[in-house]
Amino acid sequence: MCRNMRLMYNIINHISFKEGKRIKLNTNTKIVKLEKIHRGHLLNQKIYKIIKSQILEGNLEPGTKLVGEKLAEQMGVSRTPIREAIKWLAVEGFVNNITGHGTFVNGVSIKDLKEVLQVRGVLEGLAAKLAIEVIKDEQIKELEKIIKEMDYNAKEKNLSAFSGCSQKLQELIIDISGNSQLKKIRKIICDQTHRYRIRSLSSPKRLEHSFKEHKDIFEAIKNRDPEMADKLSKQHTENVFQNILAHVTTKGDEKL
Repeated sequence: MCRNMRLMYNIINHISFKEGKRIKLNTNTKIVKLEKIHRGHLLNQKIYKIIKSQILEGNLEPGTKLVGEKLAEQMGVSRTPIREAIKWLAVEGFVNNITGHGTFVNGVSIKDLKEVLQVRGVLEGLAAKLAIEVIKDEQIKELEKIIKEMDYNAKEKNLSAFSGCSQKLQELIIDISGNSQLKKIRKIICDQTHRYRIRSLSSPKRLEHSFKEHKDIFEAIKNRDPEMADKLSKQHTENVFQNILAHVTTKGDEKL
């Protein structure tokens, strides 16, 4: 990886995750059902993915203490791969090691969430602009098919399916853009905000507004208007942040 890309990854990984001491720590380990791990290659990665998934889905909430011995017992493995998996999670900012206290699931500060969403808006706007330069008619039809799925799920109030379609739409736009590095960086960003996506969509009228925002971005791409697509992408992520502020946080919150 070139020096500039490595620097970008370091900047992204650094965003938001050095302030774990402000979380209200829950020293009683939360009981979460974790699947047993079958022996084989890439054991560390399997454990990392399982714990990360529990964090992203909100089953392991900010402030929850992760105890290596208990995790190892639940998953039927030794403590060594657990320690390695937790190291990776710490690098990505999902957990925080506090000297003398242990390892806790990290929260995201309001300031940091805003910064992450700002970066995401820039990345998605860039992806749309790049996609417009090369997009084919059949790819526009693929995007339109996803938009129709989103419309259906919005009307059915199916938050999970709608969120999945939103992800699929953005991933397809990035694939069309042909920029593989942009895809890698955006994934890191989206992982950090995944925990709040469903909570945000569940607020009054947000589902309908979110669908309109996605549809407008699609129309800009369809009309091959790169500046409008870029502007709407950034506005969408700003709207996501404002909605979280209004409906997900409570007065005085520092962490989510």
